[in-house]
Amino acid sequence: MNYRYRHLIFLFLSIIFAAENASSVSLEFVKNYRNSDDDNLEICQGSASLMTIDEYTNCDADDKDFIGFFKDLIDPELSRQSFGYQNWIDGRLKIFSTYDSYNSVFPNVTEPNIPRLLETLTLGSQNNFSGPVPDWFENLDALEMLKITANNEITDFGVLSSMPSLNSISLINHFISDNLVDNLSQIENLTLRIEDTYSTADSSINFIGEIGSLINLTIKSNDLIDIEIPPEIGNLTNLTDLTIRSNDDLIGEIPPEIGNLTNLTDLTIRSNDDLIGEIPPEIGNLTNLNNLYLHNNQLSGEIPMEICDQGDSTPSLYNNNLCPPYPDCGEGPITSEEEQSTLECIGCSAVSGDLNNDLSLDIMDIILMVNCVLSETCDYCSDFNDDGTSNILDIVELVNVILGE
Repeated sequence: MNYRYRHLIFLFLSIIFAAENASSVSLEFVKNYRNSDDDNLEICQGSASLMTIDEYTNCDADDKDFIGFFKDLIDPELSRQSFGYQNWIDGRLKIFSTYDSYNSVFPNVTEPNIPRLLETLTLGSQNNFSGPVPDWFENLDALEMLKITANNEITDFGVLSSMPSLNSISLINHFISDNLVDNLSQIENLTLRIEDTYSTADSSINFIGEIGSLINLTIKSNDLIDIEIPPEIGNLTNLTDLTIRSNDDLIGEIPPEIGNLTNLTDLTIRSNDDLIGEIPPEIGNLTNLNNLYLHNNQLSGEIPMEICDQGDSTPSLYNNNLCPPYPDCGEGPITSEEEQSTLECIGCSAVSGDLNNDLSLDIMDIILMVNCVLSETCDYCSDFNDDGTSNILDIVELVNVILGE
């Protein structure tokens, strides 16, 4: 046999033997592959609901047993293939979602039925699991994303801190309490999503500030009863992405501590109908921002000039109650009166520089302008030269006009 062909055959056999030992391919799948003709092999790949029975037969037996633990909570006679949502890659379970278990206890999953290559697990609505998250969760070595929906009787999430690959947790349609996410601060580079949850009048989200490992935080579409954005959010200095949007009854103002989050590249605080107050000047500390979205709130007052110090030169601010003058961060004013409700804004005299509203310019206007410049309390009516700020130049120009120069 030609040496070159012999070399190629040995190389091909080496690949096959390597595949047999690779953790990403099931042993059953490799065995079937080596004993079958390529054209006729029934591969366990993709969604279980789209597989033939023969294809599903070639899925890893232990991983299917794991599904069976959950499936048997409903009906031992139910087909494993038809239970929940399952996505398989190379014969191994990668994504699994449970639905409609209607049970109050977690299944007691035992070895060797832990799906070691499972990456995403969803405990869906109407599971009604209760008690602590069981210890066998820490053996889900590859699990990166955990979604928990409407399982409000789960009392202890402590085991999550022992899961080696977990970095993303979604809590959906849950009750909010201070101890809901105990021990999550021990999970490195954590992404946390809190969505469609609800609270009581005596609850808060202050616990968020204790999870210093967060890099992505989303608080979205929640029913929060008189809950404010806590100043403790300024402790989350590792955050790169923060989203607080579409929350009913989220009250109060954007805390100045938001300026501590200097690693942020994306900041979204929008569509919170009861969020009021002024934009804190500390927003200018966020020099790494690529995107700043503050629209559809009830923000009011003047926009601080420091907003031009943050990274997004065209922040989204429409549908608020923000008053002119509007800063120009290099590409024209960042908003306009057409984009804002200015009914609560201070009206200026029809005569520019007439700060006491007597429709004339005199020494009293000069005194008022000097006082507001010195005390840094000027509003846009004092911006006599329309450069976006009130300072000594406005005083000089006003004096010149009054003296007729």
